[in-house]
Amino acid sequence: MNVVGTGTNTKLVTVAQLEERVRIFGTTDGVSFDEWERFDAPGAIHDALPANLAVDTIYTARAFAGTSPANTRRWVKSGGMWSEDATWPGSPWVMTLSLHQPTNTLYGIVWDMAQGVPPVTEGIRAWNATTGVQIDSLNIGESGSSTRGCFISNIQEGNTVDVAPDSANVTVGQTKQLFATANLARKLYFTVCGGVGYGRIDLGANVTGPVWSSNNYAVATVDATGLVTAISVGVCTVSATYTRDGVPFTDSAVITVVATSAPLVRDAGVPAKVHRVEPVGELTAPRAIRTWELFH
Repeated sequence: MNVVGTGTNTKLVTVAQLEERVRIFGTTDGVSFDEWERFDAPGAIHDALPANLAVDTIYTARAFAGTSPANTRRWVKSGGMWSEDATWPGSPWVMTLSLHQPTNTLYGIVWDMAQGVPPVTEGIRAWNATTGVQIDSLNIGESGSSTRGCFISNIQEGNTVDVAPDSANVTVGQTKQLFATANLARKLYFTVCGGVGYGRIDLGANVTGPVWSSNNYAVATVDATGLVTAISVGVCTVSATYTRDGVPFTDSAVITVVATSAPLVRDAGVPAKVHRVEPVGELTAPRAIRTWELFH
């Protein structure tokens, strides 16, 4: 069963395997569910994955296909009717599906249901969700082994960039080193049958950066390593941007540039401050004034 939406917009998408049907359940109160609609999907369907909140596109996985290759199908709803939009042959023994929409990638767990007839290397496959072309293969077992990947739990990806420190005061002419870190990894979690447990695979991502920039180079500049140079009094924002699969992720630091602190120097035209100390007590010599000049 797959879930899409929240509250009263929640839909449950499941399969009736023996009846070879996809069933969709809806709710009016967010608690109780009734069958909303269904459609026939020929072949022993093992999973049905909704592709959107409108539930007008569903992917199905056909795992039980005897000695013939199973397939993955895409169904679309138009005018209240469901029809098969595409069939991807040669995706054998797919048990469960997971769609990563930002990259339009459909992941499926491959299980050697036939125990080697035909032989299948168990693991995770990835397809372009539009064309059905396989774009990746991640093996986690061997044909007929007990490490059968059965269910994809979820796909998680980090979306954080951090610039440290997040603020700094810098004197005109001085420099300040900033540091950027990013968590943009994309990982797929799955459970496996045969008492093996669960696993996690780094799916990889095209991450570049950081690219440093200042929103006011008249106040402070920044080089490719994050080294900030204060130019003039003012406030500016220095940012580090990473890009994952063409999507930017940014964090910033506020840089406050203050004036140079000059040393205190006595003006030659102003008399030095004088401290006068007069001795006390009986003196045999004439009274005298001892003077110290302290320059501040």
